[in-house]
Amino acid sequence: MVRFKGLRAGAVALALALPLPLAHAGAVERVERGNIVTEGVPEVDKALAEKLRAYLNARSASAVDWTADGKGVFVSTRFGETTQLHLVTQPLGARTQLTFLEEPITGAASSPADPNLVVYSWDVGGNEQWQFFALDLKTGQSRLLTDGKSRNDDMLFSNKGDRLAFSSTRRDGTNTDVYVASLAEVATAKPLMAETGSRNPAA
Repeated sequence: MVRFKGLRAGAVALALALPLPLAHAGAVERVERGNIVTEGVPEVDKALAEKLRAYLNARSASAVDWTADGKGVFVSTRFGETTQLHLVTQPLGARTQLTFLEEPITGAASSPADPNLVVYSWDVGGNEQWQFFALDLKTGQSRLLTDGKSRNDDMLFSNKGDRLAFSSTRRDGTNTDVYVASLAEVATAKPLMAETGSRNPAA
């Protein structure tokens, strides 16, 4: 059986579709990889996995934001299995890799106020608990901005670059609220409103 955490109905439907002998089997191996849980699923044949690698590790590139001066573009590029953040500063120019993470980045925003600052997001093991990191382009060093636990998304800088708007589940782990804060206060900011449901900043 394969299921995703938080998707109980889908797991039940999949369990009902299994042959009865498997559903009533004794010791079932359970493996958790991020938010994916497998039970009773055999290991993938290594030879087959190697043949598929050429199709799975495809290259791709997407523009994520302009640089502060408008002369360059931040690009998320996938080489192999992981998407990293790159910078292109001229037409047909080479990409300069900015992040070297084991997990893929999921978004980025350039600060209008500081040409050497870009905020990017990434999660661990596909758990979708995205965290924000401030990357100093001069030093190449990153620092955590969010609380390290909640799900954070939809980052937008203000026109002046002094504040960041974003969505987060930090209030209760379920509802998604909108926050606006300076970078120094991102981890401790209070929601603009606390209601049931999901909201995200648009502009």
